[in-house]
Amino acid sequence: MTMSQQNAAQIAQAQAHAALHAEPLGVMADMPGSWLAFGREGLPFDKGVQPLLDAHARDGGGIDDIDVADLRQWPVGASEDGASLVLGDLAARRAYKLRRTAWSGLAARLSLGEGASDLLLKRLPPQIQLANLNAMLRRAPEKIPATLRIRNGEVLAVVSDRYAPIDTPDMVSMVRSALKADGLLEAATVSAVGWGGRDLVRVTFPSMTKDIGAARKVGDMVARGIDFRNGSWGGSAVSVLTNTMRLVCLNGMTRNEPGTAWHFRHVGTREKIEGKVREAIPAAVRESGEMVDRFEMALGLEINSLAALFAPLRDVLQVSEQDMLRTHLKREMAVPLLEPKAAIPLFDAINAMTAMAQELGNERRVMVESAAGELLYNRTRAA
Repeated sequence: MTMSQQNAAQIAQAQAHAALHAEPLGVMADMPGSWLAFGREGLPFDKGVQPLLDAHARDGGGIDDIDVADLRQWPVGASEDGASLVLGDLAARRAYKLRRTAWSGLAARLSLGEGASDLLLKRLPPQIQLANLNAMLRRAPEKIPATLRIRNGEVLAVVSDRYAPIDTPDMVSMVRSALKADGLLEAATVSAVGWGGRDLVRVTFPSMTKDIGAARKVGDMVARGIDFRNGSWGGSAVSVLTNTMRLVCLNGMTRNEPGTAWHFRHVGTREKIEGKVREAIPAAVRESGEMVDRFEMALGLEINSLAALFAPLRDVLQVSEQDMLRTHLKREMAVPLLEPKAAIPLFDAINAMTAMAQELGNERRVMVESAAGELLYNRTRAA
């Protein structure tokens, strides 16, 4: 073997070694989440929802849908910078980077479990990543119809071909129309908006408040409200959830149980879904009033012990959240230590949970607020 042949072989060996040890191709981040609260007074509806609309505009604005008859005809490749996974539209000669939620949708359509998905995305070098993904696409036994939700040249989500798009401007318009049709638009203020994985518009009705501190001769106003939620990329239905807000501290509490929450999948026409939202609003307002009454009932009730409080919450709260709850509980009860066998005032427990929720990310916040609502209902049901 000549010297030049030896050099070429060594270069080829080095390149092969480098390829096998290269960093895996990644995915683009989803839209970053945020929560914006507007104080106890809130904002008029149109002004309050504007930051939500602005956030989506910053993320790239409108969403275009591409209907794909068969994903098997869309190969997976590498982006020009060699850093990201892309789906290739051969007919249009264009490639779209995958966001994280889009990757999850693609993995689901390839029947990849969590372990296999993690292996492909995080541990395999690019050549093996792409070879495996494209082999799985080619070998899929049946057509894989789908809709790709595209924003700014990136795939936000891979959803069903039956998916009915209701994007953020649509959701805002839908909620506005429904509130107006029910005669509640002028009475409504937006107390908070959130965005990220799912959008949220938290509506409060200041004219529908109750002073639950009257018996204690202190002002403690609690307002009725409704949470409206939606996901633009397949992970969430249009939801209407019963909500209350304690105005002195802005602690919010929701209910996500049948009869107190309504979820409408992205299937059918926008008009049909808007009609269902409109029908749910009066019931949500009534249920919110009952929640306020139950919150007042909590003033006279106790939980037998710390263990009795945490028993139903261990499967709901993460370990760090349980520690946070203990910290907030001491603050609400104005005690330096929590005695394991001492009774816990239900009112303090609810407020500790909802205060702690304000320190969490959007999805965990809503989950903890819902857990507080469930705790309230379970403890006041027998009272």
